[in-house]
Amino acid sequence: MVGRFIGSLLLRKFAPGKLLACAAAIVIVLIILSANSTGFVAGWSLLAVGLFNSIMFPTIFTLASEGLGERAAEGSGLICCAIVGGAIVPPLTGYAADLTTLAASLAIPAICYAGISGYGWYARRPKVIA
Repeated sequence: MVGRFIGSLLLRKFAPGKLLACAAAIVIVLIILSANSTGFVAGWSLLAVGLFNSIMFPTIFTLASEGLGERAAEGSGLICCAIVGGAIVPPLTGYAADLTTLAASLAIPAICYAGISGYGWYARRPKVIA
């Protein structure tokens, strides 16, 4: 809940796409920090990922639904179907950890967050109306 309240305040000052890109980039840094450390630092850096996750879904949903007009229902349905990634990535990361190391397996969510950051960076641009 803390992340959502802070995120709401930040969304009043910054463009949603920029904030999404920055939050995902910070998560990548936290994952790298966790993968390269142990104990207290590794644990808390992974927990801090949740703080930045709190603004991601609502921001992605809003940015992706923007400008869909009559097709908004279809678009929002597709976005909701994309939630399946949250059910696939953790077991995939666990499987990779079993095959390699936990630190190496954290590359999988880092790649996903890189995609989110790229989408936020792309969505930050002003829309050109023809």
